[in-house]
Parts: sequence; C-alpha cells; structure tokens
Amino acid sequence: MIMKLRLGVAFLLSSIAFELRGQETNKAKLDLMQGIWENTMNSDSEKAFTIIRGNHSLNFVFLTTSDEFDFPINESVLGFQDDDSVRGDSIDSNNLKKDGKYYTIVDKKFIASNGWVHRPDYLTPAYFECNGDNMSINGAQLIEYYKIQRLPKIALRALYHKGKRDRLDYIKDYLDVDVMEIKSDLRIASEPRGTTNVTLPKGEMVYLKEVKGVWQRIEYQEGDDLREGWVERKYLK
Repeated sequence: MIMKLRLGVAFLLSSIAFELRGQETNKAKLDLMQGIWENTMNSDSEKAFTIIRGNHSLNFVFLTTSDEFDFPINESVLGFQDDDSVRGDSIDSNNLKKDGKYYTIVDKKFIASNGWVHRPDYLTPAYFECNGDNMSINGAQLIEYYKIQRLPKIALRALYHKGKRDRLDYIKDYLDVDVMEIKSDLRIASEPRGTTNVTLPKGEMVYLKEVKGVWQRIEYQEGDDLREGWVERKYLK
C-alpha cells in the first residue's frame, strides 16, 4: 500500500511538472525572458547581470573590489523578427515582436526618433535559446544566464550608486521598486512603535515599502530571504 501511494504521488508530481513545462513552452519567447538574469561566468571579483522588463533590457558588469561605480552599463530594446536581417543594414525597432524566428537586440542609444537603427547598432545572434530558467545567446561568443529571484545585495548596491552617478533611477525603471542605502547603523522595529534587537549596518540596502505616518516599512535581504521591519522615516533621509 505504501509503495502504491508513493508511486501515485510521484506520478502526480511528474504530471504537474510536465503540465507546467507545457505552459512555459506555450509562452512567447519575450515573456520567458522577463526578470533578472545572472551570467554563469560570474566570479568573486567580477559580476554581470541582465534585467529584462517588457521589451527593454539593462546589462551591467562591475568589479566587486571597486567602489568607483563607473562600470559599463547598456540599455537595449529586445524583440523578434520573422525575417533574417543579416543581409540588411537597418531595421525598424518598432516592428520587433514578442515572438519570432530571429532574436534581435538593439542598442537603445542609437535608435532614431522614428525607430530605425543601423548596423552595427543592432545584433541578430546566430543562436538564441530561453526556457524561462536558463538563457543562452551566441553572437560573437556564447553567453549563458540563469534566472534569479532578486539581485544580490552587492549588485543592488552597485546599480544604486551607478544610478546616482548617472542621475538615473535604473532600479525603479527596471525593477519597479524603491531602494536606498543605510547611511549609519540603524535599529529597526517589528512594528510601528515596536522594539527589536535587529540592527542594520551602515551600507545595507533596503527596499522602501508601506508608509504609516512617521513610520516606514522596509525590507532587507538576509541570505536568500527578505526580512521586514519598521523605522522612523527621519532616519532614512
């Protein structure tokens, strides 16, 4: 009886997994690409990430050993074409679709006001594959990514300061969240006017959430998880 039950549970789980994979397969390629992607070649000293929101992407690479925050960052428009554009010298980025045979990435800063862009400011890689969890792109070289739930703290901090340097809010634009860096050690409460023994250190990145009067609810990363607490808003200025 126990063996039959285990087999039944295993069959049910495999059926659910198969159904979910089928649902993913039916999604448009651009829908599968949504989210945060980490380069599989990341090392302790150098990190690269790509954030895709809608048909826009943000790519950045930074050194973990530097606080200069003057690292390469690139914004692109993404989409798919039914026709191979290799033979042409320009395309209309407005015609890119959510699905198609040829994946195309366009350097945003070179797009004309009417949507047209010329080579070499757009690329149709020879190989592209994305299943929603892993992504591989081969243009001049093979680059592989895996999807992550959120940016690691070190990457969030780097992108935050890069935005400050460029006078742009990359995090709000691409992740639709508000964040800030704690300027000094800060004790947080479990609820407004509550108490706690938790202290966030200087340099900690926090997500700004709900506001209740003079209190601000925040979220902060602890390992792979998000924790929350409350602080008086005056300490976040």
